[in-house]
Amino acid sequence: MTLAADPEPTVHNDVGGFLKHAGTRDAEQVHACLTAHAASMPPPGPVGPHRVDRVAILIDPPLWPAHGTIFAHLVSDESLSELHDFAARAGLHERAFDGDHYDVPAERYDDLVALGAQPVSGRELIRRLRASGLRIPARDRREMLRRTLTAAWRTLPITGDPDVAPSAGVGAGASPAAAAAPAAGATPAAGASPATGASAAAGAETTADSGLTALGAELLDRWDEPHRRYHDMRHLRDVLAALDRLCRPEPPPLPVTLAAWFHDAVYNGEPDVDEEASAELARLALGRLLASGRGTTAPGTTPASHNGPATALTQDTIDEVARLVLLTRSHSPESGDHHGELLCDADLAVLGRDPAGYRRYTADVRAEYAHVPEPDFAKGRTAVVRRLLELQPLYRTARGRELWQEQARSNLHAELAALTHT
Repeated sequence: MTLAADPEPTVHNDVGGFLKHAGTRDAEQVHACLTAHAASMPPPGPVGPHRVDRVAILIDPPLWPAHGTIFAHLVSDESLSELHDFAARAGLHERAFDGDHYDVPAERYDDLVALGAQPVSGRELIRRLRASGLRIPARDRREMLRRTLTAAWRTLPITGDPDVAPSAGVGAGASPAAAAAPAAGATPAAGASPATGASAAAGAETTADSGLTALGAELLDRWDEPHRRYHDMRHLRDVLAALDRLCRPEPPPLPVTLAAWFHDAVYNGEPDVDEEASAELARLALGRLLASGRGTTAPGTTPASHNGPATALTQDTIDEVARLVLLTRSHSPESGDHHGELLCDADLAVLGRDPAGYRRYTADVRAEYAHVPEPDFAKGRTAVVRRLLELQPLYRTARGRELWQEQARSNLHAELAALTHT
């Protein structure tokens, strides 16, 4: 449930906002959206699971109707880690979390106040959430992210059988809302895995494009898993935007773009294991498309895509995608590995955010490892930061160094100082 009080003004200089208000999935505009978003990072957010000299868990009155009851919003104006800790103690399900708040039914209101949540008005809750830097803008809401990424997936320069007309809502000229309708808000059925929870509507399609549509929905189901806090759809969008920025004015190479979509498709917080599983998923999923004849095009066919002329999916392309996904284990491509340099630089672009945006990133990472005790997390995170600082250079492309290196090193040194002086 989106916080409804004090609505935010319309914003057109980001991917989600542009697609929402322009009402189009035109390929050039999708490209422009991704490019425009590359310089726009999530809002600032402080780090740390501990309270300061004031109450940091806030709850507004239960006034928001949904699902046959009314809901209140539970937030922290200090940190997401503190919010998740409080929610766990209160027995709130992780599915109740919506980016910057928990939706809680009216019958839990008194219990949560008794546990220490401070009652405030809806307007006061919004004011303090914004002041904390934890407020999530509309472009980062899951429905908008899914719509945006569905439109981006459908601009990839691989299509189904060009002799078969695309189905309604998928062809040229369809709005992103219509294009994303089967996937928007889709969740797996109870007991189903993310792979089987992909859009049921995709399975009902009879065109040769259905394999690509279903794969895109499956990938977004994975990126939208509830345990993700940083490695989620925002990260996928930001990596795609960074690739566009690195490659402009040319489109990113197809293997690199596909590798971006797959590189954290499997994510359970297990280094190396996750990358290996993601690479295997790429081999299997893209291999199925190749074997079925989907993902190929007739010579000279050009789909509506900002990524250039349509490209036949080959086994060499699949092998390259898997290799690139595995490369994100170390972010250390060999000299001259242009594809590897592009993907690694795009994946690490987050390190070059301004200090406020970097704090938001580190808060999301900490929330993703909320189950890890603070001393253990600090030790592991310190090792990660030191390894990143040892990369020479941190960014392998000249454009990446120009865009992000100076700020990234400043951010990493500041984080290392905070980690080693706590």
